[in-house]
Amino acid sequence: MSPTSPASKDVARCYRLAALTDLATGVSPVGTLVILGTREFGVVSRVNPDPDLLHRPTVRVTSDPMGVPLAEPLSVDLAKADPATGVRRTIVKTTDPHKYGIRVSDYLLA
Repeated sequence: MSPTSPASKDVARCYRLAALTDLATGVSPVGTLVILGTREFGVVSRVNPDPDLLHRPTVRVTSDPMGVPLAEPLSVDLAKADPATGVRRTIVKTTDPHKYGIRVSDYLLA
């Protein structure tokens, strides 16, 4: 798909809409690429069922803090602290996966 094709433009509009939804509500829809406070990238894979924790979904961490893709994505519940470090990861912002060459579907279907 070329960057100027109608389908590509529709995909870009969808990511902008997801970013606006996140900005307005603090809730990232499933399939949103997020940057965590740890500088890791992650794909939202599940919304938290607790209404008080909607801003803390489960994500599939796709890269380390240096941006190096992980061999095996790590599923992380943002409502819980990391058992190894005691730190609870947070979403800093959403971003466009095309900018980084990430296909979110690869992480949702895995």
